[in-house]
Amino acid sequence: MPEFRISITDDEATSEGIERHESYAAARRSAVQTALAFLFDREVLPPALAATCEIRNEETGLAKRFNVDLHVGGDRLV
Repeated sequence: MPEFRISITDDEATSEGIERHESYAAARRSAVQTALAFLFDREVLPPALAATCEIRNEETGLAKRFNVDLHVGGDRLV
């Protein structure tokens, strides 16, 4: 399986690691899950958060970047 370097950055921190995945799509799913966990790991959850993810195939050097945006709506009476 190819190795992918996954970097996740938001306004507070950066996380980076190398993971093995069958495909770029599998690496992207892992990055999105990690980015969401990264964003939720806060004392206070603001109405909007964003993280930038970069996935680099270590064999080919091909890198792709995308954003994960989280928007939390306000509370309402039900």
